[in-house]
Amino acid sequence: MSLPAPASPPVTENEEPKPFSWSATIKWVALGIAVSMMVIFGIGLYFAFSNAEVNAPRIQVIREVLSSILILLSITIVTSLTVFILQIIHLVSTIRHETAPILETTQETVTQVKGTVEFVGQQVAKPIITVSAWGAAISSIIGDLGGIRRAFKKEKSTTEHIEKEE
Repeated sequence: MSLPAPASPPVTENEEPKPFSWSATIKWVALGIAVSMMVIFGIGLYFAFSNAEVNAPRIQVIREVLSSILILLSITIVTSLTVFILQIIHLVSTIRHETAPILETTQETVTQVKGTVEFVGQQVAKPIITVSAWGAAISSIIGDLGGIRRAFKKEKSTTEHIEKEE
């Protein structure tokens, strides 16, 4: 009698471990601190409402522990705010010192582009426009001369036609 082999979970070769996440770690630590505080607060309430004379020293210890935790949290908050303010100062300094060179190079580029546009306008576009204008003028003159010639021809043929009828 043979027993079937236990089923093993499927193994994936491409499975990579999840990367470390500070935000998830901070969330879990904050949750742990909150739960601990609630438990300590619940124990304090229990001791406060049951036999106060016997539990008074215990409540003092809990109060001192909570005071220590609050002091540590205050130090942490002040330290975090200090780091935040220093980072903002560093950001402002970086913006002041890094944007000036960027603006200078941008102004140089704009000046170069302006010069290039003026050069192309003077050396390429202006001659093309001048030649086009002369071509249009000559074409118009030739067209007008052709129109005048046709008008004379038409006038001649009309007068010849009138003379033949007479």
